[in-house]
Amino acid sequence: MNIFQVKEKYKFTIITINKNNFDGLIKTIDSIRNQTYKNFQLVVVDGGSTDGSYDFIKSQLNSINCIIHEPDSGIYDAQNKGIKQALGEYIIFLNAGDSFSGPDVLESFVQHNYVGDVVYGNVNLVYPDQVVERIYPDQITFDYWLNSVLCHQVVFFKKDLFPVFGLFDLKLKFCSDHKMFY
Repeated sequence: MNIFQVKEKYKFTIITINKNNFDGLIKTIDSIRNQTYKNFQLVVVDGGSTDGSYDFIKSQLNSINCIIHEPDSGIYDAQNKGIKQALGEYIIFLNAGDSFSGPDVLESFVQHNYVGDVVYGNVNLVYPDQVVERIYPDQITFDYWLNSVLCHQVVFFKKDLFPVFGLFDLKLKFCSDHKMFY
């Protein structure tokens, strides 16, 4: 007798990584929970927090599809763990402290029927005394990558890219995302 496990088909997987950022985690989970489009998988990777974050994560089981709670070797290791659990067509990294710009971000993506291996938008950088909107060019050239990078929270990566190009390089502690974009 064969037993098949049916995995739900999600449009998006949102990966949230956290380590001892309780307040930022609450902000991020609220932002995700408030999205009007609900066909997403939420993966939370917690690097062994001791500030109450893990208790909060466990209290959110109705919103979180996958929890990984264990030490990691940094942001890229945590993101790789999330990628390995992703079931969505697109992956978004919305880490503790990040938030969507509004409740309709995912809905807008679907309504506009965006296609592409990497789809990105603009970002609002929130500082204590101001909000700065970073507007990215319509076309990203190689020259752009030499001097800049996209903020991870505005990038929708096609999940199918990771088996082809690999995961984040753990040997690079600060710029593995730059290497990934290259």
